[in-house]
Formats: sequence, C-alpha cells, structure tokens
Amino acid sequence: MKKQKILVTLIIYLNAVVLSISAIAKAISASSEGALLAVSDPLFAALTNRQVMLGVALLEGICIACLLIGKSLRIKALMLMWLTSAFALYKIGLHLIDFRGYCACLGNLFHWAGISTEMASRISLWLLISLITSSCMLLIISFTLEPKKLELAVSQ
Repeated sequence: MKKQKILVTLIIYLNAVVLSISAIAKAISASSEGALLAVSDPLFAALTNRQVMLGVALLEGICIACLLIGKSLRIKALMLMWLTSAFALYKIGLHLIDFRGYCACLGNLFHWAGISTEMASRISLWLLISLITSSCMLLIISFTLEPKKLELAVSQ
C-alpha cells in the first residue's frame, strides 16, 4: 500500500510539472508578439492561436490545481484524462485536416530551444502518450483503492 501511494504521488506531481511547463510556455508565448498568434487556429477558425493558447493554459491551470489540492484520486484521474483526451482529439483533428504547420502544444518552447518541427512533434506526441497512460493508471488505481477506503469507513 505504501509503494502504491508513492507511485500515485509521483505520477500526480510529474503530471503537474509537465502541465505547468506547458501552461507557462503557452501563457508566455501568447503574451509575446508574433504574426502567427493573430492567425486563426487551424481547427477552431473562429478563434486566434493566441486565444486558443490562453484558453488551454487556463484549462491546464485548473487541472494542475485539481491535481495538487484535490482530495479524490478518482476526480484527479478523470480531470487529467479529460484534458489529455481533449489534447489527443485536437492532435487527431490536425492530422485529419492534414495540417503541416507547427504544433503550439507547448507554446513556442520548442522554437525557443531550437528544436526542429519534426522533433517537436515527436516530443509532444511522447508527452501526450505519457499523460494519457498516467491518467489511465491513476484511474485504475483509484478504482482499486477508493472502494477499500469506503469499506473501511462503512465497517467502523
């Protein structure tokens, strides 16, 4: 049980760190000047890239708060799964419209670091798979842990 708690804590904090880096990079990118920020988002044509970045950074901030101060492991897992599913659907949408541009999933962080578009795509896909996998792990653990807690509370 102690090892499981350490694993859960590690997963939660690692995800919070990844989402924090992502949210901060998006917020800084969106507040900077750049012609691409004023262009319509490829999937949400009614919104500019800047608006989408700021909106997603806000959603990431809400998820981070849930991960760090939330009480229910199941809620944390579901929140993380919801957000990462939205990221995955966005990425699938870009693929379906054959988008060949730069994915701003981490703001301009890859551009600032001098990372190629191809490498940035690989890294962002790896991060997305990691987030999805860890949210699934948290959800599975929550279904194995929380019923036991409920049994103990009811029996006392």
